[in-house]
Amino acid sequence: MSPLSKLTLWICSFLLLWMVLVMQLGAHDAGGWQYPSICCHDADCAPVEWQGELNGHGVANTKLHAGITTEPNQYTYKMTSPDGKMHVCATPDKSMAPNMQRRLYCIFNPAGM
Repeated sequence: MSPLSKLTLWICSFLLLWMVLVMQLGAHDAGGWQYPSICCHDADCAPVEWQGELNGHGVANTKLHAGITTEPNQYTYKMTSPDGKMHVCATPDKSMAPNMQRRLYCIFNPAGM
């Protein structure tokens, strides 16, 4: 096998592996269910890891969002969470930098919340 063939094989193998990894990230699994595409813009969704109150308003932290609101009326879409946990989907609003305020797409609340 020529050096050029080996290099071509290596590059193709690397690209195939990279594509598989990217597709897995793009699926954006919520732990047994998929976030709807109307909520998830470039992997913006995550389960809430901590929830509390700040100045009388509900706030939460996720692995993607710190101090994000949990007030349902602030989100475009409100849904019942299939796994019984709270999830939020939001993205940084680049036009509002440096404050990095977020556009709030979806909130998934446990049934009854």
